[in-house]
Amino acid sequence: MVEIVLGLAAGFVILLVSSEVFVRGAIGLVKLLHWSPLVVGMTIMAIGTSMPELVVSVWSAFKGDTGLAVGNIVGSNIVNIFLIFGLGIALGKIRIGMTKTPKNVLMMLVATIGYVIWYYGWGGNPGWAIYFLAGAVVFTFLEIDWAMWGQKHEDAGMFSKKAGKSGRGSAWMLVIAIVGVAIGGIVVVKYIQQLSLILGWTSTFLGLTLSAIATSMPELLVTVFSEKEHQDKLVVGNIVGSNVYNLLLVGGLAGLFGGRTSLAGVDWVFFLAAAVLAAGLVLGYRGRSIPRWWAGVMLAAFIGYIVTSAILSAG
Repeated sequence: MVEIVLGLAAGFVILLVSSEVFVRGAIGLVKLLHWSPLVVGMTIMAIGTSMPELVVSVWSAFKGDTGLAVGNIVGSNIVNIFLIFGLGIALGKIRIGMTKTPKNVLMMLVATIGYVIWYYGWGGNPGWAIYFLAGAVVFTFLEIDWAMWGQKHEDAGMFSKKAGKSGRGSAWMLVIAIVGVAIGGIVVVKYIQQLSLILGWTSTFLGLTLSAIATSMPELLVTVFSEKEHQDKLVVGNIVGSNVYNLLLVGGLAGLFGGRTSLAGVDWVFFLAAAVLAAGLVLGYRGRSIPRWWAGVMLAAFIGYIVTSAILSAG
């Protein structure tokens, strides 16, 4: 038990340091590439913070534990919206953009519905995996295309003509931070899993709760540090982008190994409800800040999700 506690502490320290460097590096990349902070959050940051989910879900699927693989993806997306997005709203003003953000959240909603159909409706047929991986590629190219368009239109005013050495140095910081986030996330998940074995929890319950929360720690810390730097677009981009890559990239790779899952219908309901709520907030508050009282609603939904999962696991 002492080893687990020390391992968790070490993992959290690595995540803490890496996440702060990650945000500073992302801001530098915005200056260097002249991309919108939203697009950087949707792509580079989202892929980086999804590394723990990638390792856990793909490795679990490879070992034949589909419950942990799918549960981790479903649980992480729920946690990202109810807990992390909720905390982001509570910590500061989250202002929603008028064009790219609504488009991205609709893609997240479509990917979520597709994932439900894939596993709940079609039993996780591995043939669908290639479509999800293709979707990840298309999503990435769309983001880059929107970033290039934004340089000459809606985002043109936010950039100086030269990035300077500081911008290039921050971009290298981002690369190093992604490695640190991946390592820290993997260490935390490893010891969370060991703790669950000692406590006798099922791998599906682990994926939906503790593993999901652990693999979402990078998104949580990135949200906190982004709010500290007043980068609300990084917050929204990282949360929505992470959910998209969790479904299309991580879900696609894990799905190649096939296998059915025993997730309860209520878990899929929470999964869909989280995506619908995020889409509703983004579409409903375009061009405006999301009121902070929504944070209470989302955090209450998160507590309800954890309690429900615990009851179902005990039953």
